[in-house]
This record gives sequence, C-alpha cells and structure tokens, in this order.
Amino acid sequence: MGHPARGEALIARMEADLARLPRPARAPVAAYYQRRGYLTGSGTLIDDLLARTGVTNLATRLGKPALSQMSLEEMVAARPDYLIIESATQKVTDQGTEMLHHPALRTIPRIAIPQAWTVCGGPAYVQAAQAIARAVKPR
Repeated sequence: MGHPARGEALIARMEADLARLPRPARAPVAAYYQRRGYLTGSGTLIDDLLARTGVTNLATRLGKPALSQMSLEEMVAARPDYLIIESATQKVTDQGTEMLHHPALRTIPRIAIPQAWTVCGGPAYVQAAQAIARAVKPR
C-alpha cells in the first residue's frame, strides 16, 4: 500500500517465475481433494493454478462447480494421475482427514502443499505452482 512501484516489481517477478515453470509433455489429471471429499472445480484459483502448471483439473474435466463433493468410489473410478492435498491433512486428525487416507486412494501419487499457498494470488501462489510443477513427472 502506498508503494505502487514495489507492487509492480513484485507482480513482474511473479509473472516471470510463473512463465518459467516447466510443463509436462502430456497434461496429467489432478484432483485438488480436501477433507470430507471436497473437490475444487472450475473458475477457481486452484483451477488457474493447475492450468499454469500444465495440469488438467479433474473437477473441471468432469464439469463440477467451483466446490463440490466427490466420494471415494467416484475418485477411484475417475483415476486421476495425482491427488493434490493440503499438507495439514497428511496426518489423520479426524474423520474428515481420515477419508484421504483410505486404502483405495493409496496408489494415487500425492502432492501436498500448504493451504496458505492457495488462498490468494500473492507470492505464495507462485510457491504452490513451483511445488506442483516439481512434483509432476514428465510423461
């Protein structure tokens, strides 16, 4: 606030960092899967984040709204290449996080990122994009 030149410089660095992200040869499909089976869909910051990393958002592919729920059975049947989860859910702490550790999901590779990196389009958004780009294997 009150320093427009610094703000413009920050935005320019962020855009340059995003432009340098490696992209997979084939767009893998990922689901941003949250506790209690919530799925983040089209028109969201997560959807934009995945597109910038060359990843197809499963929710968008399935025509899901910005926020929906998806059962374990539906997730297994959809067969995404990756599950993107909030790093805080890597440990079971309640029933909401327990479903993310169901044996049926164990074969789907996971990318864990802090939720704080995905709630706004600030500098942490670039960190989230970089983490996803590093985790996605070239195909």
